[in-house]
Amino acid sequence: MVNTDHTLHRINDPFNSKTRRLYYIYALVVALISLACTNDEIDDFDSTPVDKDVWDIPKTKVIDGGAGRDGIPSINNPKFVALEDVNYILDTDLVLVLSEGEITHIYPHKILDYHEAINDGILGNNTAITYCPLTGTGIGFKGLINGSKTTFGISGLVYKNNQILFDRLTESYWSQITRKAVHGELRGRLAKTVTLFETTWESAKSLVPDALVLSKDTGFSRVYEQYPYLDYRTNHEFLIFPVEEEDDRLEAKERVYGVLGNIDIRTYPISHFDNNVSLIKDFFDGKSLLIVGSQKNQFITGFIHESGIDYTALQDQFPLVFEDSRGNKYDVLGRALEGPDQGKKLKQADAMMGYWFALVDFFGRPQIHIK
Repeated sequence: MVNTDHTLHRINDPFNSKTRRLYYIYALVVALISLACTNDEIDDFDSTPVDKDVWDIPKTKVIDGGAGRDGIPSINNPKFVALEDVNYILDTDLVLVLSEGEITHIYPHKILDYHEAINDGILGNNTAITYCPLTGTGIGFKGLINGSKTTFGISGLVYKNNQILFDRLTESYWSQITRKAVHGELRGRLAKTVTLFETTWESAKSLVPDALVLSKDTGFSRVYEQYPYLDYRTNHEFLIFPVEEEDDRLEAKERVYGVLGNIDIRTYPISHFDNNVSLIKDFFDGKSLLIVGSQKNQFITGFIHESGIDYTALQDQFPLVFEDSRGNKYDVLGRALEGPDQGKKLKQADAMMGYWFALVDFFGRPQIHIK
């Protein structure tokens, strides 16, 4: 039986014996997963040749996760089923939600934990739903590069506990949290992304009842009901790889909503929200923000809104969660389901959910909204 010594690793001794043990545990888990198997658009990118041996992140801190490229296989032809046909997800399990036009898709963490990238051609738009189990971050990458469609896969490399993706068109490597190409032909380019919405399965069924759910008929043999990373999600002292920056204002694995600015990031911890749906009106990076959340329903989402409009939370009216002073009522995706602007959609904030320790390690000492 594997000895799981859960220790918070510090950068001053990144390869101590405890770190090595956890690294091998991680590699073993990935190997077992492998054995179990019997745009945002980047338009008109600069085509100036780049040195493909150069990295935009410290190469010495890029770690081989042990699985190899595509060792954690992406899902490239996802199938979807109706909500009522799903019976393997627990009410407390987390899911990611993407809405494009009239279509809404739900991607369970139970599947993302094993695949980390779902290349979904929703409405003909190639979008890679990427999820890193180690940092708890879900980000949608648009799979269109200079007018050509591509898909994303898992490189097997890790930087600051976060997955490094690769696109199959140029084979450039992408840091998921920074959304930037850090190596290869597109090095230095920032991907255009779509914001994903995260909540529990129980809440998703009420909040987005029109959604279709990713089927566990993926073409791979996996025990999706079983979480593959021990007690990683709940043990705040258990990190797989070393961290450089630490901040004890919040617990390491607290889920926070981070709104990205040009320089800084402002975070909204889920523990700061009431059980009822509540609203936070904020101003950050030159934009008026409306942050909507509920601790009981385990979600936070945010929108950019016009100044001079009042918003009020709605209780017990799911899928409606807030309304404005013009008579519009909205769901968590910012869709006006009732009112004079019915059919229109608020612009989502550029944001991501993630573990507190990960956003600290990537963004230094993030701002925390004062409750």
